[in-house]
Amino acid sequence: APTRLSSRRPKREMLAKVRSGELTELEFEAIVFLARYPNTNYLRFREEDLGRFAASYKGQPFLRNHDVFDIGSRDGTIVASKVDQVSGVDGFRQRVRLTTQRGMEDFLQGRIDRFSIGWYYDDVHCSICNGRWFDCNHIPGRKYRPEEGAGGSAREQLCELVFINPAGKETSAVNAPAVRGTR
Repeated sequence: APTRLSSRRPKREMLAKVRSGELTELEFEAIVFLARYPNTNYLRFREEDLGRFAASYKGQPFLRNHDVFDIGSRDGTIVASKVDQVSGVDGFRQRVRLTTQRGMEDFLQGRIDRFSIGWYYDDVHCSICNGRWFDCNHIPGRKYRPEEGAGGSAREQLCELVFINPAGKETSAVNAPAVRGTR
């Protein structure tokens, strides 16, 4: 059975067990995504997709830096994933099983502490015109004024990419996540 990190078990003791080969798996929980908008990549997901989307990560790889091309970048597997409220915002809480010595050491030494998700999708829509983003001229991160004569608010709107039918691909340990607050 994998070892779960707790405050009762000193990190140095666990590091020694990892290095000796006595400890071969380690599980931890992390908040890997927060539906806090805008984020630095100006992308979003529909609220109604979040539960299914979060659950789709179960069984997917845990990587470093979204490197899907190098098997050496894989440190483990996502064993559970769900939507959870984090500081009043929907977030993805995942349980990750680390299975590499390097991954376990890096986690115990505090280098694996920020996260980013990768996903598959069917289409991308524009938050300004609600059409396919690949067919419009709006630029993510740019603000647009409503068209003259259009109903609704006269406030500028921020262009964001809205992913349609997202499904979990991988979760990665990263240095600079697009969504602040992962941990």
